[in-house]
Parts: sequence; structure tokens; C-alpha cells
Amino acid sequence: MPALKPRTVLLSLVAMASLNAMAYAGDERAELDLIIQQIRAINQIAQRADQSSNSTARYRFDYPRFRHDLQRIEAGLQDYLSPRRAQPADPTELIGDYAAEPARESPP
Repeated sequence: MPALKPRTVLLSLVAMASLNAMAYAGDERAELDLIIQQIRAINQIAQRADQSSNSTARYRFDYPRFRHDLQRIEAGLQDYLSPRRAQPADPTELIGDYAAEPARESPP
């Protein structure tokens, strides 16, 4: 059996590592696509819950703010999957506080 040259071994290792990285990137894409589908489903559920919620309660869940954050997360994932530049950046933070009090009427 002929001895393998170090260069051949190195090229083989690089090729295997590249194929492994491409396979992982495909798995990541599939997982992120699944997350996007789930975010869309949660957004629809939140829309239905908002329509059936009690708007006169003292404390209520702020569905519009929650849905806005879901849309921003989805947009960030879409930007990552289809970047317009080298690294997508979004410097604004999610709000995260979804408790809302009903609007109070101003005294006349």
C-alpha cells in the first residue's frame, strides 16, 4: 500500500470539513425555517386571542406589542437567512413588557 502524502491527507481533511460545514448549514436553515413557521402560527394565535380578549379588564396582555415583537424576530431570521450584507444588525431591543392597562378617559 503506497504511503499517503501529507498534502493529500490535508486536502482530504479540508474537503471533509467543508462538506460537514455545508451539511450543518443546511440543517440550520431547516431549523430556522421551522422557527419562522412556528412564529407565524403563534402570531395567528395571538391575533385570535386579541380579538376575543376582554378590553375592559384592569390588566390585560398587550397583544399588538407582542405581535410586533414576533414580526421583528421573524424579520431578523429572514435577514439572517437572506442577508443583504455581511452581517445583519438590528440595534433596537425588543420591548418585552406585555402587561397593559386600559386607556383611562380624561376628566372633562
